[in-house]
Amino acid sequence: MKEKIKSYIARNYEFNTPLFTQDIVESFPSVKQGTIRQILRRLKSEAFLEQYSYGVYFRPKKQGVMNKAFITAEQISNAKYLLKNGVIQGYETGINLANKLGLTTQTSPFKKIMSNAVANKERQVKIGNATYIINAPRVKVTKENYKLLQILDLLDEYAKHFKEGLEQQKDILVSYFKELPLKKDEVITIIEKYPLRAQVFFYKIGILNCLP
Repeated sequence: MKEKIKSYIARNYEFNTPLFTQDIVESFPSVKQGTIRQILRRLKSEAFLEQYSYGVYFRPKKQGVMNKAFITAEQISNAKYLLKNGVIQGYETGINLANKLGLTTQTSPFKKIMSNAVANKERQVKIGNATYIINAPRVKVTKENYKLLQILDLLDEYAKHFKEGLEQQKDILVSYFKELPLKKDEVITIIEKYPLRAQVFFYKIGILNCLP
């Protein structure tokens, strides 16, 4: 079984990318979790894997000026909460997203993420030296709707942080929605899942009229 799992990892995981114990467990449902954990520890002792933290491994390949193998907290958070097997399952939100879009000059030391991979309860998660605020989205995240959900979250929670009035931010918001692959009725259905203040802001800006 060890060689079978080793071969599976070699085929499915690039060097220096996160590998979660739970994902291996789910990939081999007929094998006991304890057995898989033991096999991963053995692969670590054989230097086939390195361990970042409990439940997180990676295939090491030396890189950089220090010639060391490593993965980052951002890689782990992306793999765990944002993109799994090439499928978008979460998105960044909060002040840092507003800053990236040019809506505010403020930033936060905490990165905020909404993800299908978590239960509906906001909590702080520490990955390496980075702290993330993780929560479940109001609507299941897809590649088609995540940008809409990002903006609705900002309108609901962070409008007070925008450096100018919302009308002045219209061009930025509309540009971010460019080529949004949703029909207007689909957009309206999603908007209705949000609190009234977010809905009022969204309609006041007039974004819906700018969508195809």
